[in-house]
This record gives sequence, structure tokens and C-alpha cells, in this order.
Amino acid sequence: MQREPRARSFTLDSVPTINSRGQVQHIARFDGINNKTEHWDHLRKDEELWLPDADCLVHLYAANTSRRGPSLRIPLKLVEDTQCRFLLEDCLHRPAPTSPTTSEDDNSDSGYSGSINGCQHGCSELYIPSPAYPTRQQAHSYHLTTRNCFALLLGVPLVGATLGTALTHLWQRMQLWHIDDPCASKFHTYCQEQGYLHYVENPDYAAASLYFAEQTRARDMWSETFTHCVGMYERLVHSEDYAQLCDETKDMLARSAMVMKSHIVGVTESLGTFLEEDLGPDKLGLSKQLRVHLDRFRSTLHAFYVHEINGYFPPDANDPWGKRLWHGMYNDFHCLYIYLADTKSTDEHATTLGSQGGLCVAQNLNAFDHRHGFAALPYTLPLLPEHSKPTPRWTTGPRRTLGSLRVSRSNTYCTQNSSARQALSKASNQSDNSVTSNRLVQEYNRFEHLKNEEKLPTIEARKVRWILVYSVLQLLISITKAPAAVRHTQGATYPLCVLDTACPAW
Repeated sequence: MQREPRARSFTLDSVPTINSRGQVQHIARFDGINNKTEHWDHLRKDEELWLPDADCLVHLYAANTSRRGPSLRIPLKLVEDTQCRFLLEDCLHRPAPTSPTTSEDDNSDSGYSGSINGCQHGCSELYIPSPAYPTRQQAHSYHLTTRNCFALLLGVPLVGATLGTALTHLWQRMQLWHIDDPCASKFHTYCQEQGYLHYVENPDYAAASLYFAEQTRARDMWSETFTHCVGMYERLVHSEDYAQLCDETKDMLARSAMVMKSHIVGVTESLGTFLEEDLGPDKLGLSKQLRVHLDRFRSTLHAFYVHEINGYFPPDANDPWGKRLWHGMYNDFHCLYIYLADTKSTDEHATTLGSQGGLCVAQNLNAFDHRHGFAALPYTLPLLPEHSKPTPRWTTGPRRTLGSLRVSRSNTYCTQNSSARQALSKASNQSDNSVTSNRLVQEYNRFEHLKNEEKLPTIEARKVRWILVYSVLQLLISITKAPAAVRHTQGATYPLCVLDTACPAW
């Protein structure tokens, strides 16, 4: 005798209401592994969930209410392993075997009829009716979710009106049926294996997961899906799941996309001049000699990148996002940063260095990071050259002439230059071949070993160059790196530098 279903198992609040009273809507099958979506109409008999040798038949109606046959045929052990009390206690039946009979029944609550009468020798049976919904479409949606629960158990793709709806309804049903069983890990593993969490270059899946995160308040999923949706914003608006998002989420997406684009344009303009304004006289307070030296270093960097990209630098402001260029520059400046960084410096060392006079590196970099809201990089001080002034070798005795003085001074100048170059080379990290072989690092070495036209102390020249290298790297990080919560970034042709991924006030 069939037991009455538990009252808590079927409530209208358990499944989102669909207001439409029209025909059953278009249903799709979402093949995430092959990134393919196709029309689906197999609830009558789902071949993917019909295993000929399986021993449990699934009917999408109550027992003794229809002569329709089962829609699914699955292993009974899969059902038993769920330990779902509702399925095992309220829905599972072992009736006496009878002869199969072909039947059609037009009174289906979902609009579909089965292919055979459900009873077969040796098979258990599940009878899972829909609640008494007011519309045919709601009943159909309920049966699709029932089908998707078994799709999860067998590892086959979901079906539904949209992927976001299918995911959301499946999660809510799992919560309902597996109330005593932690199913979050099982659900996440299934989504991962089916490819539904592959958001890169896939606005439909990103929008679907964002809709799911919005409906279920899944904070862990929100940040990553929101970031990809912002990056693909212009493509996102054509997604069916985007249309389902609430107005607050849509406003957040539009605002974040606009802010990110503005940030990229601003950084592009600043990098185009190698921070001529951001590290101008009013910001650093440099002497004339240091300003001239910094400008000469900027000119070298500009010429280097004009040659590297074999074209105009900076790129056109109307197309500020050139991923290859900015990611290439990030790699270059990161190598140069590692090459020059004092990896053993401490805050106390920075304070001591600043009190010794000359350009205060730590103070200027702290001010730069504060202006832009950047977190400081691990190393804020450069390696500085150490060398002593050579003792002039004067000719002594009565034979010291003007010619001998000139030769002595020339030798002294050459010795000083050689000593400075050796000190600069020594004040660098040369153990990593991937760093020293970088073309920008090699160009930097060439520049550093040129004639000191500004007659600057070697230490001060190294400091001002380091400030520019550090600052450029910070700006490049701000447009090439995604928020920490974003794990999937490889292959994205769009920016992921979203400045704020905060969830709504749930």
C-alpha cells in the first residue's frame, strides 16, 4: 500500500514559481564538456537515463494513477546509496510483476506519456509525482528537476529552460531530498566534471552560475562568476540567464564594467608616458639631475617597447586592452623587479636608509601605493651598489708634468667607471636564468653601464630607477591580475581586473 508523501517534501515554496500558463517551454540539454547546447525532448523516455540492465524503474506520477510507463531505468543501488528517506520510504515500491503493456495517457500532468507499462519482472519501482501545481509548465519543470537528480547520480548532463534554472532547481531539490546528507561537495564535483564551472570565454555558463549564486546566496561562487561576467559584459547581455538576474545584480555588473574600463584607460595613459605625471616633480621632489636621469631612463624604456612591438607605443587609447602587450610588460617588469630587489631588507632597514640622506625610496613608494590604493609589494627597497672611491695615483718627484697629470686623471676616471659598473652588477640578483635572460633586464643592464651623463652618485641613480620600476609594476598588476578569489583565468581574452567583487547585501 502506498504511503502518503511527507508534507514537508512538497511545498510550493520549494520550487520557484513560473507565472506563465502557456505551453511547455523550450528545453535544452547542456553538454558542458563539449560546450554544446541542443534541443531536448526526451522526458517520455530518456535514453541517457535508461540502462537496459538496471533494476529500478522511475515513474513521474503517483502509483495507481496512470497506465503510463516509466521514463527512467536506473540501478536501485544508486537510489539506496542516497539514503534519501523520501525516495526510499515514500516512493519505492516492489509490486508483483505483470506483463508489460503499451499505453498512452493524455492526462499526464507534465504533458508527456510513457513508452511501456512500468511493471517488469525483477524491477523495483519509484513513483515520483509532482505537487498539485496550478500550471502544466510548473509540473513539467518539477519533473525535469527529478530527472536531473538522477542525471547527477549517473554523471550525465542537465536539461532545463536555462542552465542557471536547472542548477538552481537541482540544488534546491537536493536540499529537500537529502536534508540529513551534506550534498554541497557532491553537487560541486558534479558541476566541475560536467564543465559547468568553466567560465572562461563562456558568458552563458558564467551568467548561469551567477544566477545560481544569486538565488542560493553562494558567496564562494559569487566573486569568480561576477568577475568573469564583468569581463564579458558586452557579450553577457545576450545570455538567457542574464535576463533572469535581479535588477541589483544587473546594476552592479554595469557599474563594475564601467569602472574597470575607466581604470584600464587611465593606467594605459599613465604607462604610455612611463608615469611622467604620476612621478612628476610635484610627487617626488627630485633634483634637476635626477629628473634628467629619470627622463633618459623613460626614453630608453619607450624606445625598447616601440622596437618590441614593432609599432606605436602606447597603443591607441580607443582600444586600451591589449592583453599580449600588458601581460608581456608585466612579465618584463616583474623580472626587472626581482633582478633589483633587496629581498633581505626590513622596515627598520628602510627607515635607516631614509635617515642617511638622499632620495627616500620607502617614503615615495608608500605615498604612491597610498594614492592608488595598492597593497605594497613584498620588497620595497632595491639592492644598492657599494664601492669605495679609488685613491688617485699621482706622479711624485720633480718629473711631475702637465702630461702626467692628464694621464693620471684619465686612469682615475676609467678606474672609477669600472668600479661603478662592477658595483652595479654585484648589486643584483643573478641566480635565476629566466630573470637575467629577459630582454628588458638585459636592456636595463646596458643602460645602467652607459656613461653617467648626469654625474649622479651611483646609489641615487639606482634609487630613482627603482622607484619607476616598482611603480610601473604596480600599475601593470592592477590591470593584468584578477581578484584572489578567481581561480580560472587561463585563456581569457578579456580583462579580469575587477576592483570590487563584493556580494549584494543578502
